[in-house]
Amino acid sequence: MKPATSALNDWVQRIVVNPKFQYCPVCKTDAHFATIKLGCVDFYDFNNDHYSKGCAIEILLKVIQDENGKFFHETWVQINTPTCFLENQLSKSNYSKNYRNLTLKNIFGFNEMFWKMFTKSGFDSLNFIYCIPNYKRINFGGNIFKKNFESYLKEKQHEYDLFQTFRDSLFSYLDKCSQINAKKKDIKKDFVKE
Repeated sequence: MKPATSALNDWVQRIVVNPKFQYCPVCKTDAHFATIKLGCVDFYDFNNDHYSKGCAIEILLKVIQDENGKFFHETWVQINTPTCFLENQLSKSNYSKNYRNLTLKNIFGFNEMFWKMFTKSGFDSLNFIYCIPNYKRINFGGNIFKKNFESYLKEKQHEYDLFQTFRDSLFSYLDKCSQINAKKKDIKKDFVKE
């Protein structure tokens, strides 16, 4: 257990001092969990009809024990959907995946890839997509041309497709890294002397 938790501590220390993570809150809740938040964005609160701060992506670094009692690292990544694409609080608002074979280098690469997409200038950036107001907010304040969600989403189809492309490419990067790392582990096992 101690090597697994000290490895997690090492990861957190290296993330905190890395200049590419300088705007990313890192929270270590206990010896087994650490959370990294990427991209500060506004999310529409359907219950209170206002916006609150959140993050575009959450990465949870975990130390988990398997059924054989062996400890290993698991990385959980969640990409939150911009609230302009949500009809109400019951809409699916995030996509997440667990990975057991990611390295710290992969997380650094993922962070770099995310920031390139997020801070890209123009209407094709993730930052722009996360700033699109929710359709209920457009209807707010006596707007005569009330929109329903379907027509609003149809207007924003290009941005929705872009978001899906961004999300899929970010997960694709992590999937590829995980597969490569799993193959490396299998190769190392083949060369263990018996």
